[in-house]
Amino acid sequence: MLEVISSILDAEKKADAIIKQADDKSKSLILSAESQSEGIKSDTINKFKAERTAKITDAEVLACTEYNSIIEQGNLQANELKDGVTDKVASVVDFVVDSIIK
Repeated sequence: MLEVISSILDAEKKADAIIKQADDKSKSLILSAESQSEGIKSDTINKFKAERTAKITDAEVLACTEYNSIIEQGNLQANELKDGVTDKVASVVDFVVDSIIK
């Protein structure tokens, strides 16, 4: 009878040890998973920041190119207008002078 009780107590101790070991292992796995999760989160945030920076840079370059194109078109139109008017300035001056003198 004593052996049975002793055997039961040993079995309970072994069961408690197995449960504690499983509990410790699960805690370790949870900590490891949380650490990996934080690493993935940090990597993802850094990746999106880098992509956002690259997209902003691309947009700024595109905007600058568009701006320069618009300015160039405006300059061409202004020069065409200026060249078109320059030829007529002499005849307008002659007309005004003639109008005043007569």
